[in-house]
Amino acid sequence: MRHAQDSIACCHSAHGRALVQRTAILAAAHVEQGNLDEAARLGSTMVEAARQLRSRHVYEEVRCLTQAMRDRTTPVTGGFLDQAEEYLLDPSAEGRDHRLETT
Repeated sequence: MRHAQDSIACCHSAHGRALVQRTAILAAAHVEQGNLDEAARLGSTMVEAARQLRSRHVYEEVRCLTQAMRDRTTPVTGGFLDQAEEYLLDPSAEGRDHRLETT
């Protein structure tokens, strides 16, 4: 995990998508190790950054972390999950307006 932390620290703030992706890797490692509160903290950071972007890749990173944590709730993870669900339901979050889709 140290290398993931170093990678995040070296990421320029202008590279929002890369920062979210690197944070997602670290958050997933914390989920795997059972450090759910730290994963949720990192996830909240991801969502805050994701709101400034319109990227399907970023959307998928948030969605995957949300799925990994959905059944593992603590007071901290519950807050992250609420924040992530709100982001995921935003029609513009995935980089396109879902209301304009036809099926």
